[in-house]
Amino acid sequence: MYIEGASLNAPHHDLLMFWINVLTIGAFLLVNAVLVYFIIVYRRRGPNDRTSSIAHSTTVEIIWTVIPSIVFVVLYVWGLVGFINMRTAPDDAMIISVSGKQWAWEYTYPAELRTDADKATLIKTYNTLYLEEGQAVKLVMKSQDVLHSFFIPAFRVKEDVTPNIFTYVTFTPLIKEGGIKLAKAVISEEGDKADKTDKEHARYDIFCTEYCGKDHSYMIGHAVVMAPEDFRAKIASIEAEAGDISVEKGEKIYQGNCVSCHSVDGSRIVGPSFQGVYGTNRPMADGTSVEADENYIRSSILNPNEQIVEGYPAAMPVQNLSDSEIQSVIEYMKTL
Repeated sequence: MYIEGASLNAPHHDLLMFWINVLTIGAFLLVNAVLVYFIIVYRRRGPNDRTSSIAHSTTVEIIWTVIPSIVFVVLYVWGLVGFINMRTAPDDAMIISVSGKQWAWEYTYPAELRTDADKATLIKTYNTLYLEEGQAVKLVMKSQDVLHSFFIPAFRVKEDVTPNIFTYVTFTPLIKEGGIKLAKAVISEEGDKADKTDKEHARYDIFCTEYCGKDHSYMIGHAVVMAPEDFRAKIASIEAEAGDISVEKGEKIYQGNCVSCHSVDGSRIVGPSFQGVYGTNRPMADGTSVEADENYIRSSILNPNEQIVEGYPAAMPVQNLSDSEIQSVIEYMKTL
């Protein structure tokens, strides 16, 4: 299925892939046509037929060496130009930090986007990446646990996200018709939960394309490309909410960070369920027990492998949450 290109580098890659497909199909048809021709024309017609004594043709060998070599060099240079463009970020590129973890994406936006320069709270979103149309972007990426791979098909960008090493991709996002239709469909289905703006915006899928555990297929997100004024307004609203503490914010953080490993209905998955946890005594793997109060929950988020609940593996990565975000999670857990 063809996905409309929604970045400045997409047409280059699409045209290159088109000609690679044309040349591949053309070579396949040509080779097979010659094969059939030789089978028919030079088939053995009787017991007295003998193979020709011609061992080779220098002219034919030069042709089938020189022409493919020229084609391959052209394709190589063409691809190299596209690769260099993807690896060279403009000086004015917006740098956004991306953190991959089982099984979610976390995005941290540059401090210069703050309307309040004195505010220290980070501007972060989970699984939804907000972008400004026409603004070059450099995503600096790192994994908190295992190998992931960041892929936005509409932007024609893909890069591995690895532990202990920073990788990056750069592109300039655009608002395209296909993304607008997708955004409208989401608004229609989800009502007030959708990302509404005064002007049209486009929404594109983000995938992890490296198997990273049992919920790998659920590690999906969206890139929302907005008009400049709408993007600034959205970032301002995220900044305004950054220091808030609420049950609703805690639930959003749960959906973005915790839902793959912790249920809220008592069912067992990778980690303990959040249902009924707050205020209870939790048996630990070392034989001790701990009351699940604010201190325990905070410690479990920031130092998850210090106190392991009995019967569960030490598999949780450190969560990069602010104090207000941790408190919001605690308030949400109190309601379960």
